[in-house]
Amino acid sequence: MQGLLDAIIYANSIGNVDIILDSGTYEYDTSYVSWITFGLGLFKDNITIRSKTGNRDDVIIKGKGMNGNISSVFQIFADNITIANVTLGWVTTHAIQVKGDADADNFLAHNVRFVDTYQQMVKVSYSSSNPNITGDNGIIRYCSFEYSAGIGPQWYIGGIDCHAGKNWIVKDNVFRDIVSPENNLAEHAIHFWSNAENTLVEGNLITNCDRGIGFGLGDRGHGIGVIKNNMVHTTRDVGIGLENANGVKVYNNTVVSENYPFSIEYRFVGTNAIIKNNLCNAAIELRNDASGELSSNIQDFPTNGFVDYEAGDLHLKNNEENMKLLVDKGEDLAEVLVDIDQQKRPFGKGYDIGADELVKNVKRIQVTPTVLNLRPNESRQLRVKILPFDVYYKSATWKSSDTLVAIVDENGKVKAISPGSAIITVTTSDGAFTDQSYVNVQDQNKLENENIKVYPVPFKNGDLSIDLDSSSPSKIIIRSLFRQELIYNVDVNTESIKIPRNLFKEGLYIINIYQGDKVTRKTITVE
Repeated sequence: MQGLLDAIIYANSIGNVDIILDSGTYEYDTSYVSWITFGLGLFKDNITIRSKTGNRDDVIIKGKGMNGNISSVFQIFADNITIANVTLGWVTTHAIQVKGDADADNFLAHNVRFVDTYQQMVKVSYSSSNPNITGDNGIIRYCSFEYSAGIGPQWYIGGIDCHAGKNWIVKDNVFRDIVSPENNLAEHAIHFWSNAENTLVEGNLITNCDRGIGFGLGDRGHGIGVIKNNMVHTTRDVGIGLENANGVKVYNNTVVSENYPFSIEYRFVGTNAIIKNNLCNAAIELRNDASGELSSNIQDFPTNGFVDYEAGDLHLKNNEENMKLLVDKGEDLAEVLVDIDQQKRPFGKGYDIGADELVKNVKRIQVTPTVLNLRPNESRQLRVKILPFDVYYKSATWKSSDTLVAIVDENGKVKAISPGSAIITVTTSDGAFTDQSYVNVQDQNKLENENIKVYPVPFKNGDLSIDLDSSSPSKIIIRSLFRQELIYNVDVNTESIKIPRNLFKEGLYIINIYQGDKVTRKTITVE
């Protein structure tokens, strides 16, 4: 602990310091310095505090408990302060307080575990007497906020509580068990108010909390902002609440609110919101003369449609009911290009409702066989796999590179027309993935020499051997199967030849062997 204290005292003398912490527990105690009871202040710009390993469980920085004598872990008075890859908590007020009233800007919390604080875990303060001085441009990402007992110590608790901050991003965090033990409700897991504006709240999981996301409160409202792709489960109050929040967009959230009639509510005359593509188990409610534009929302969705909402998994079950109700029923929104899991949404083809894009994206397409040897008028069925197997849309289109040689129908059935070669290409319906099969149509008047041998197959190293079954003149031409790149072209008068591995790249190759009126074709795989 003394090393951390010394490092912070040094950093506060010059700024621009990166403090890297060895694994261990750093417990504050007034035996070091009496003023540590208020927490450690960071007063110079460009200070970073982080663990050496990058694992937040390896470094614990703590006070004496929620009823102890240490109020905070860090108080931020300067710009460009970063706290990363550590665990903070066990204090009587906030794990971190960003002093907006000191104009502390550009704060970053990255991969921090916040645990067991007696008040809100992260506080961004301001002075109502000087409201133009605010803490702006903060980022809180990949963090967790939780009470280890599954319930908080009192009602005046919360996850993030930001007054008047501008341009904050709260993204990809987890909030658990922010629950009051009293009749009075806990504050929100995420709350921006007192004229905060341009807040982005995206991709967060909030589970088993009294309240979820709040923009504004009473007459202390919120300006423009976006709330999107969040999964919210509350147990006593609203999932997403807007109060005097003007110009806020609420897009593609999944909200389960228990013991409360509204999943989303927008309140008071100062609120004018756009609310689209949200999936809710309860109502979306207009209150107290608010206004808004609502479309493509689902209300009263049954909770048995989720994987396990009580455990915090608000992903959708992949079943026929959800498919019919939710898939492609939403609107395309330029602000929402992925879902909560970073899966791309099908822009231009209809979004799924809520934070989870149920229909899984195609990752690969595979056609078999990769080579067909046919004679004119022969037919053969190609088989296609579209992966992963649980994708909903498995449609594909087929095309022949030369319809004078071979044609293919909409189901992948190939028919040989005349001698030559063609490439059959199959493409996923979204156009993102293709695979190919090579079709060789043999001339019936130029029969193959079945005694010709090509080995080893597959070809990995050494030499490729071709036994020609005759010392009569032969011409050997080898091309890469799909690129049609010429690899080998030689006339021989021997019964066998060897071709070195270094002429080949990995892939499929077609070998044409011409002997008099016979043409023999072989296909090999090079690994």
